[in-house]
Amino acid sequence: MSKCSVCDLSEADGFEILVSGNGKHCIFHVDQKSESEIVVNLDQIDTSALFENLQKAPVTVGISMRGSTSSDLVLSKIKFLRGLSFEGVQFRKRFSIEDGDFQGEVRFSECKFMEVTSVERCTFKGNFYFSDNHVRDDIHFSDSTFEGATIIVGNEFQRYVSFRGAGLLEYFWSVSNKFLGYFSAIDARFNREAFFHRCLFERVNSFDQATFNRTVSFVDSNFRHAPTFFETSFNERIDVERTIFDDLHSSDAYSSYRSIRERFAKQEMRRSEAQFYFLEQCAATRKLTSSSEKSLAYLYEISSGYGTSLRRPAIALVGFSMLFLSVYTILSWGEGLAVKYLLTQVFSPFGVWTSDNAFVGTVLDTTRAKLIASSQSILTLALLGFEVFALRWRFKNY
Repeated sequence: MSKCSVCDLSEADGFEILVSGNGKHCIFHVDQKSESEIVVNLDQIDTSALFENLQKAPVTVGISMRGSTSSDLVLSKIKFLRGLSFEGVQFRKRFSIEDGDFQGEVRFSECKFMEVTSVERCTFKGNFYFSDNHVRDDIHFSDSTFEGATIIVGNEFQRYVSFRGAGLLEYFWSVSNKFLGYFSAIDARFNREAFFHRCLFERVNSFDQATFNRTVSFVDSNFRHAPTFFETSFNERIDVERTIFDDLHSSDAYSSYRSIRERFAKQEMRRSEAQFYFLEQCAATRKLTSSSEKSLAYLYEISSGYGTSLRRPAIALVGFSMLFLSVYTILSWGEGLAVKYLLTQVFSPFGVWTSDNAFVGTVLDTTRAKLIASSQSILTLALLGFEVFALRWRFKNY
């Protein structure tokens, strides 16, 4: 075997590779004809020497890194012709592979990132996997190009995550991730389907000026803060099946839900349009300053979902009717007038104030009973009106 750097693997059939520095060294024996990869234990080598060797020429063998780092690990501007993986690595200091050229598959699995991580301006020809990692500080994928599938699964990101300006040319899968800090896909380009399934977005998340050429799906995800879609291009549909939107109070909520509703209106997805119309109106109600306007808006929200729900007015009407029936039963105990008195307020609102009504001379012919009956008439008319609004929305939009 001949001795050479880890990068010079182009002529002989086998090599003995020496990576050394600061008294630490590690020798790897590689068969050029084999498809096996080099396993690098980062605890045993000097990372600056590793960078110097890898940077000399394109790396022609697959490399798997394990262990932990005690100093910055910078692998920038390196071309890897085959796979690169990091399994269970603890990056205690800054980690960077920016400006890299990766021809094979790249995989990060069960790693811990303690400080800032940079994967900026990279080109990934193969698939990119990022799974079951714990990222404590900022991580940047900005301006990178992902030509293979991008699969990000089961990670916890505690701070800033950026795909700003990234080009995602194949499928993008983000599944069961926790984005606890700021998430940015500003000006990103998603050429194929993009899936954000079962993800938690805890804080501000922005898809402003992004381009989705195919379907984007947020199924079963939870947005604690309203997502922003300023000047975002949706060339196909948005799927928000079983997606939870908790934010009704932030400055982004109203404009965000309005822009999504308008998108659903263009797609003629009426059920989703109604969902975001409801969220839009909820956010608008929270901005009201007048107590009376806010009270009426809350009543409209609870009783009919701002005119989008057929079920809510019906349930409220039944509930209030049972309540008034109980009151009338108490007021006319033993007389058997409660049901008739209740139905009179439905079919003849305010009729109890006429001189020839059927209850003149009974125990319900009192001012107190008439005031209660008038309250029932007002609520009944309001709820029936809400039901009509909901029917109008249904027939107009379906």
